[in-house]
Amino acid sequence: MTSRATAIASRMIKNVNHQKQDRLNYSKGVPNLNDLKEGVPTIRQVGGDMIQFTKIDGAMYRTKLEQQAPSGVLTSGGNLSAPGYDSGWVAVSNGEDIDFIHGLGTKLLLTQVYLKDSNDRIHNINSTYTDTVYSSDDIGVWLYMETQDKISVGLGNDYIYMTDNTSLGTTAIRISSGDLRIFVWTFGAQV
Repeated sequence: MTSRATAIASRMIKNVNHQKQDRLNYSKGVPNLNDLKEGVPTIRQVGGDMIQFTKIDGAMYRTKLEQQAPSGVLTSGGNLSAPGYDSGWVAVSNGEDIDFIHGLGTKLLLTQVYLKDSNDRIHNINSTYTDTVYSSDDIGVWLYMETQDKISVGLGNDYIYMTDNTSLGTTAIRISSGDLRIFVWTFGAQV
């Protein structure tokens, strides 16, 4: 590069670095498309929500902003992000094998499993296996990360879940059918 070309390039970089950048602005109400500057986001309070509006290629886009609690602080709404997958309630019975297609692209997942019994009581269960504790019954829910996008769930041949010594009573309650719900989160770990 010639010294003249170097000087011109240096001047251009200096000008770019000194240009005033558009500031993120805030106001109330939904903006008109003509009020927005191409590629410059604006934050608006719409009702009780904070919405970011951006004009891109002449079209208006909006994103609802979620309030973030300070690190380590629990709010009434909690600070755990929404799961990447929610199976919804799925009717199940003992001895079944069920596949859940989550599409999250990894086998390393955080899971939370709930079982709703016939009395609409919700049990927080883990992937478990019980054998010869109270009997030789095959009881449990097993989660197997079969592929990057599928969890295979196996249910005990005799019962899905058993609880004992809770407010439900001191006699073991065995559940052989109900509704299962699985929440799944990714957390960035690699296989």
